[in-house]
Amino acid sequence: MFSITVAIVVLFLAVVYYYLKSVYFTLRGPIPGISPQLLFGNVLQTGILALKPASLPDVLIQLRDKFGDVYQFWFGSMHLIMINCLEDAQYIGCPEND
Repeated sequence: MFSITVAIVVLFLAVVYYYLKSVYFTLRGPIPGISPQLLFGNVLQTGILALKPASLPDVLIQLRDKFGDVYQFWFGSMHLIMINCLEDAQYIGCPEND
């Protein structure tokens, strides 16, 4: 009886982990970016949370150089789409004003 309960709990936790990972921590669409880690996003991969942390502006500049003017970034569980080109931001904000 105990082993069946443990198996059900393990299966439930695996399904919850898969759901959270696939819904909240995956890249979306054709926008490039680093695949995020569960709960930490990209802060561990980019060195923002490290013994000798990198500054956020330096990390964003490195990501812009690597992925271009538009890319995805996960700051913890917060999903951000970074737009570094003024023309793109104006087009997204006011598409009818060509």
